[in-house]
Amino acid sequence: ASGNAIALFVFAEYTALAAFQETKLVLYREHPIGSRHLRDAIGAQMGIDVSLADSVLDDTLIDPTPIIEPVLRPLFRQVEISSDYLLRRRNCPVKHFFVCGLNAGARYWSAIFTRMMSQPLTPCRPFDGIEPAVTGTHVPKDLTTVAPLLMAAAGAARAVLEDV
Repeated sequence: ASGNAIALFVFAEYTALAAFQETKLVLYREHPIGSRHLRDAIGAQMGIDVSLADSVLDDTLIDPTPIIEPVLRPLFRQVEISSDYLLRRRNCPVKHFFVCGLNAGARYWSAIFTRMMSQPLTPCRPFDGIEPAVTGTHVPKDLTTVAPLLMAAAGAARAVLEDV
């Protein structure tokens, strides 16, 4: 996206916040809330195995918002603080917010974020449009499952290729 943006890169143990002014990285922070914390909260509150948490986050029968909102609120507060810092200190109003690395629950992340920030949170899937592996290629068959693990490698590869 052109303009200023904040991207949330979600990992199991933490989330990295990266702010960009145009294409230049201007702020990087890490917050100790990751996807594992949401799974743990769902498992504990619902009394289910943690391995089932992703299915709850992708299902429409049960709304996990009351469980995950208290977990996400401090993270989104950090996004709000970072956005305010960029506006006041760098004259860099943030108009775009992205989240990468989610295996499940993107719609809940977006809904909670929109309520808190009055801005949309757009899920970004860097491997959308890449077809699953066929014989002789190096793309894994379960690309959607492993995509969060490959996200950093794809970014590094793209950065190297842009210099060529």
